[in-house]
This record gives sequence, structure tokens and C-alpha cells, in this order.
Amino acid sequence: MRRHRPRPGRAGEGIALGVYPGAAAELLGAFADYAGRSRELGITEIVPHWPIPAPFDSDLTVFERIVTEVLDQLS
Repeated sequence: MRRHRPRPGRAGEGIALGVYPGAAAELLGAFADYAGRSRELGITEIVPHWPIPAPFDSDLTVFERIVTEVLDQLS
């Protein structure tokens, strides 16, 4: 996969990644993978989507771990 860099003087590219139901460890790994792949494609801003209630039933603790653990690893 080719790594892209933003052009000087140009705004970065952003993406919002969601958190869906599942085992916490699996979700954390999946988010880290998606975020890493997004960075390889030149995405400079990664925003985790706030947990959505039914029908997705996202877990707030997983969201908090993404913000405190996964995003710190990527910076």
C-alpha cells in the first residue's frame, strides 16, 4: 500500500470511525487497524464517533478506551 502525505499548505483529510457492538478487545483492535489503514491512505484527522444507542448499542467504555488507549498509540 502506498503511503500518501498531505500537500504543504493544504488542509488535512479527516474520517469519522464508528464503534459497533462486539467484544471490547476485538473492537479496540479493529479500530486500531482501521485508523492505521486510514493514516496510510493520507488521512490526518481520525475522529471516533460517539457511541450510538439502539439499534447499534455501542458501549461507552469501549469508546473511552479508544480515546485514551488507541488514539494515544497512533500519535
